[in-house]
Amino acid sequence: MELRRHLLWVLRQVREVGSLNVPDDVWRNRLDWVDSEAAKFDSGFRHRIFSDARNGQLNNL
Repeated sequence: MELRRHLLWVLRQVREVGSLNVPDDVWRNRLDWVDSEAAKFDSGFRHRIFSDARNGQLNNL
């Protein structure tokens, strides 16, 4: 569920950025921010998944 929520957040952000009528540098900065936030999520999510797998705490959800 956490991954789904994050994916929907990213899609909403990209959609919002696409609808902005701003200079290219502002648009690019916003996309860079979205990319940075996605990378942070990815790193943390992977860490939690691998940690749970190592500890035998990973379930079907």
